[in-house]
Amino acid sequence: MYFTNLINNKYKNNKIIIIYVDMDGTICDYEVFRGYDFFHKRPLYNRLKLFENLSNNSNIELHILTCCKTLKDASDKNRWLDKYAPFFKLENRHILTKDTIGNKPSDILKLEYLSNINKDNKIILIDDDPKVLKNIASHLKYIDTYKDSILDD
Repeated sequence: MYFTNLINNKYKNNKIIIIYVDMDGTICDYEVFRGYDFFHKRPLYNRLKLFENLSNNSNIELHILTCCKTLKDASDKNRWLDKYAPFFKLENRHILTKDTIGNKPSDILKLEYLSNINKDNKIILIDDDPKVLKNIASHLKYIDTYKDSILDD
């Protein structure tokens, strides 16, 4: 509810709001003993419901921005999204695969990706990794960054 109120109040004058959402730790839980088994990660249903509700708003465009190591991992993440969060449209899923675009840390990969997006709309990034948020906030001042805990009441 807090995040929804924030969107409705702080960003009410924006025509289009583009929200980039991380996956692991933000909309699905880390499961320490499962390692990189992305398809079987536990969904965080309250957060998914919040984004599903936001997806019905005509001025909000939802995107996934996540990283993984391999194309198989990317496929598993897409299958997970198909199952638990199909409201994230396929064309708005940006799964950065380290073995195809470079074995760099996630904060660098996300910074490089977001540096190349259209800056005409209001852009928000939600992530659980403080290093990612700090790097984006210090380099891309036009993006509002929020820790994933903003999604919880």
